[in-house]
Amino acid sequence: MSLDVLDAFYEAGKDIIVVSGNMDNPGITNAFPSKHVLKIDEVTIGIIHGWGSTFGIRDRIRTEFSDVQVIVYGHTHQAFNQIENGILFFNPGSPTDTRFTKENSIGIIYVQGKNVHGELIVL
Repeated sequence: MSLDVLDAFYEAGKDIIVVSGNMDNPGITNAFPSKHVLKIDEVTIGIIHGWGSTFGIRDRIRTEFSDVQVIVYGHTHQAFNQIENGILFFNPGSPTDTRFTKENSIGIIYVQGKNVHGELIVL
């Protein structure tokens, strides 16, 4: 992500939430937090990039949040949409990466009241 891309979203009047990741330039990592929590209707969502090996990533990021129903993460570039121990772990994958994943994807999270589910869309 570059600041130019973010500026384009802001200029278009779009509301966005940004968390920094391990490959972001200092302009991003200095300007944005490594994690964020938001509430939509009755659902609390944690957003984080993630770090380290693919193995155990959900255990690591789970410790960064308390009292969330959803954790959205990236880092692995591998799509994931599954409930574990009462938490929906959602990784939309990557629309462009061909190194770490065989299928490019994006994702959508639907929230209505206290109900939430994710959808992965293979491109």
